[in-house]
Amino acid sequence: VVAQLHLLLQVLFTFIDLQEVVMSHLGKFNFKKIILLAGLPRTGSTLLSNILAQNKIFYIEGNSALCQLMWDAKQSCDITAAQQLKGNNKLKLVKNNILKSIPNSYYPNTSDKIIIDKCRPWVSLPNMKIAKEYIDPNIKTIIAVRPLDEVVASYAKILFNNGHKEDVYDNLLSVTNETIIGSFTSTYYAANQKNNNNYFFYSYDKLVNDTPNLLKNLYTFLDIKNYNHKLTEIKQTVFENDSFYNLKGMHDIRKTIEIQKNPVVLPEWVKIKCDEMTLALYSKIEENNYGTFC
Repeated sequence: VVAQLHLLLQVLFTFIDLQEVVMSHLGKFNFKKIILLAGLPRTGSTLLSNILAQNKIFYIEGNSALCQLMWDAKQSCDITAAQQLKGNNKLKLVKNNILKSIPNSYYPNTSDKIIIDKCRPWVSLPNMKIAKEYIDPNIKTIIAVRPLDEVVASYAKILFNNGHKEDVYDNLLSVTNETIIGSFTSTYYAANQKNNNNYFFYSYDKLVNDTPNLLKNLYTFLDIKNYNHKLTEIKQTVFENDSFYNLKGMHDIRKTIEIQKNPVVLPEWVKIKCDEMTLALYSKIEENNYGTFC
């Protein structure tokens, strides 16, 4: 009986050792080809997503929770579960395996697709570190920009159409507003990275007024064969349930690519602040050799 028990324990410990080896190597493989779509809101990213979705090599959804899930998992490993993980000498192993497994869990059954993951704050410093370490060290990122006065006016129009009052501007330009100011901060950080060949900045103006050339440059950046997209009578196939944001029409697109006149007139103080932020952002983009964006 003792001999049998000893043999059983040997088999068990061998299995555990093998499991550790397998799990430690599992996280080293990148199962998904992922491209990030980040930047400012109200920049035509839903339009761009629906155009690119015509090419069946891409898999695209609405605003993604992948970045937040990976951030939360990292925080759990580094903070809330750190004591137990460090006590068992498993912090690095577990964090690596968990974070690298999240993209595969988030995007099941897409192994033959190139995924475009849309989340505005991907380009912040901590989020890009996560993307490079646990998705792809050379991950390519599409970054959308637009003059801030146009962004704020567009967002204000959506708010007014959904019953909000005229006092929306203090909130939209508050330092705690993640949608606009948080996105601007992340985008400004990205613009400060010199000669990053994995960044592709595009402007809303170029998306709407020079769509074919923008797409051509984007495919070159992605190192993917160009595709003949249909740019008239665009069919929306990438949807998002805006009722969860209480902002009806937030992610609807029109069949034709055009700039519609926005009746919203910004208060003077809002216009001045937005112009200052736009100048700071665009100057950095041009200074650091991203000038092809506009």
